[in-house]
Amino acid sequence: CYRPTLWRNMQCPQCNWQNPTSFTECFNCRRPLGVAAQALPAAAAAVDPRKAQRTAAPNAPTQDIPAEAGHMARIAATIVDGLLLMLIAALLVGGGLWLSQNGGESLARGGFVALLLLAALVLPFIVLGWLDSLGGTPGKRLLGLQVRNAAGQMPGVMPSTFRQLLKYVTNLGLPFVFHLADRFLFGYEGAHNVITGNYVVRRSADPVKISRFIQANEARRAGMRRFGGMLVLGLFSVL
Repeated sequence: CYRPTLWRNMQCPQCNWQNPTSFTECFNCRRPLGVAAQALPAAAAAVDPRKAQRTAAPNAPTQDIPAEAGHMARIAATIVDGLLLMLIAALLVGGGLWLSQNGGESLARGGFVALLLLAALVLPFIVLGWLDSLGGTPGKRLLGLQVRNAAGQMPGVMPSTFRQLLKYVTNLGLPFVFHLADRFLFGYEGAHNVITGNYVVRRSADPVKISRFIQANEARRAGMRRFGGMLVLGLFSVL
């Protein structure tokens, strides 16, 4: 006899037609159902492997991107950020000079001018450090890079600012001597990255690969960091 409780339907995901479970394709739109529907990606792979890859894993990475940032990309990002640093300093210095010539000779105004000139020496590095803590400076974002600390996280504002000071002040203060010593002792990683415990990585790299890259280099950097800290402190005392 007919027992309705044993009758189960299979709804078509395309047209919502209710089909018996014994059907391998929809009665209404002829779309494959059940086991036949699961065989669609394999059939698509035989026709177009790239289409099958997009269907099976739409969020999978399309290429193997290394975690470590390229040397030329880092140089280009440094140039872009250096131009931004000089622009901020020039605006502050220009504002201070304009006030000194057009603002009178009052003590308060003179103190404000001195404060602007002091800010021109410090504020640009704070701005770059703040941007690095938010995910990257304009140069790094343009080149697809970002800075991570030893824990794999974005560095804070203070460590990032100290990194920017090491990066620009030491190279500008002793442009040839420090550059040669930096390359000899720290290679392309740079004293500013080794001493502050930061890594410049590719923004589009897999997070797991970035974490493994940091862990593989952290033990080697420990001794370099202690020696580099003493070296930079000595250089700052000379400056």
